[in-house]
Amino acid sequence: MNAAAIGSEKKLNCELVAVSTTPPFGHWAESVAWSASVSRSWEEGLEERESVLFSRLAESQPILPNLTAVSTNDTPPMLGRSTRRQRSRPGTAVTLSPRPGRWRPFALETSIDHRFFLLLSAPFVGSFLGVVIERHPIRRSILIGRSACPHCGHVLAAVDLLPLVSWVASRARCRYCRHRIAWFYPAIEIAALVIAVWSLAVLPGWLAWAGCGLGWTLLALAVIDQRWYRLPQSLTLPLALGGFLVAWLIDPNSILDHVAGAGVAVLAFAAIGWLYRRVRRREGLGEGDSWLLGAIGAWVSWQGLSSVVLYACISGLLWTAAQASVGRPVGLRSRLPFGPHLCLAAWLVWLYGPLQLGQ
Repeated sequence: MNAAAIGSEKKLNCELVAVSTTPPFGHWAESVAWSASVSRSWEEGLEERESVLFSRLAESQPILPNLTAVSTNDTPPMLGRSTRRQRSRPGTAVTLSPRPGRWRPFALETSIDHRFFLLLSAPFVGSFLGVVIERHPIRRSILIGRSACPHCGHVLAAVDLLPLVSWVASRARCRYCRHRIAWFYPAIEIAALVIAVWSLAVLPGWLAWAGCGLGWTLLALAVIDQRWYRLPQSLTLPLALGGFLVAWLIDPNSILDHVAGAGVAVLAFAAIGWLYRRVRRREGLGEGDSWLLGAIGAWVSWQGLSSVVLYACISGLLWTAAQASVGRPVGLRSRLPFGPHLCLAAWLVWLYGPLQLGQ
């Protein structure tokens, strides 16, 4: 707020309603009438000053959320493109809320769209995910130590770390040793951007940010499992906690369903892995898959677990068939990372819900 607006606000607050402060002497009815007139004048003055102050505040703060005064007895805050002034009923508190529209929890409409920031940050998140995928399996710190060329070891400058832009500008080569940079880095950044666009196309309001958090974490887990056959608990456990938090924000009464989903998923996959070891005398389902499915259950609850497992099995079979079609050996002892297929299935169930039979 600028200085002129502040001065005008102070002047407005200091104004007094021009009414007589001396009651008339005489009959009691005259005193009652005088009191009623003073009360009406004071209330009209307050309403007028409040209206002028609200309009001045709105004009002096054009970049703040589009808010209006409505009664707390009205419906919860909802998003809409325009707002209106509503008179509150006597005895109700006055709060700030946008015009009713489609319900979006914990969301406010701002003049600067949050979707722009989400899309802008997606490639940078993808660049960070590339660092996590490269460093985490070899237990190298992802926060300490600057990025360097994997071939010549030269520390990269800030201009070398711009997502997609630096890779295109350098023609996919290191600026110092001219060694070719792998497609892995721009591919992860593009994948992170695709996840952001997909989330914004399906999910409303703040749920798009939650969906991106889920999608980006699943992306890192899928690539790590595909390359290293590992699913680190340092990623799956925070993913589960995030699922519980989002479930509570959406509907606190459904948190038990999500807790049950996580517990059932871990126990079911652990039992299947134990049974496979007893029968085949070798590992068939890793412990990381159990923890990953448990984290997924925290997001989709127990109702979505069957759809996740079904989609993951179909995806795994299609991937195996594709591997065999290009001449790669596929047999009973071939290693197939199941994590990427679980991640894909979890993403689809989170966005579109579990499979509904008979519909």
